[in-house]
Amino acid sequence: MIKIKDDISGGITMEGDISKPMTEADRFRQNHAAVAARRILIKAGADPDTIFMTPMRGTHPSGTVRIGHMLDRDLQTEVKNLYVCDASTFPEAWTGPRC
Repeated sequence: MIKIKDDISGGITMEGDISKPMTEADRFRQNHAAVAARRILIKAGADPDTIFMTPMRGTHPSGTVRIGHMLDRDLQTEVKNLYVCDASTFPEAWTGPRC
């Protein structure tokens, strides 16, 4: 698995459609990570002909409803009594796993 920290981009339309395009920097980081992962797998003994990438999937959404942008300091939206309290309130997207 390749996991990158993506740029803040995209949004949700009034109709509820989600748009989260990858930025040029996101694509660069993903390609760089894919090359590095391939090298690591080959050095570990993997047959290069068996290495493949699956379609991209998004995981761990965070930084989508940031405090100070769409939420007040109490995590309330502009809709009275509607609060958001999950990873989407983080100031930016998560990075990869930490050891």
